[in-house]
Amino acid sequence: MTQSGLQCPECRKYSVVQKKETLYVCLGCDFKKDLNPPPKKPKTNFGIVLSVGVFALLLMSVLTQVQTRSTNLVQPTRWVPTSSPAQYNNPR
Repeated sequence: MTQSGLQCPECRKYSVVQKKETLYVCLGCDFKKDLNPPPKKPKTNFGIVLSVGVFALLLMSVLTQVQTRSTNLVQPTRWVPTSSPAQYNNPR
């Protein structure tokens, strides 16, 4: 006696059939097997993420210092001479 179909690894019956190009199902139980490789996960480049984080912290630090310095600036005052200009024009 020849058997058609593949043997199911769960129920051991020869009832596994091809449903789609890469999908096999068992007619006797709920076994399914997809032969497509799982999709690859996109890799996160840790170096780039770390660089962006460090750059953001550096930028925030510089902007904070610039803002602090601009609020602490001394207002310019008008220069007032302490002696009269006539003193410098008198030769001795």
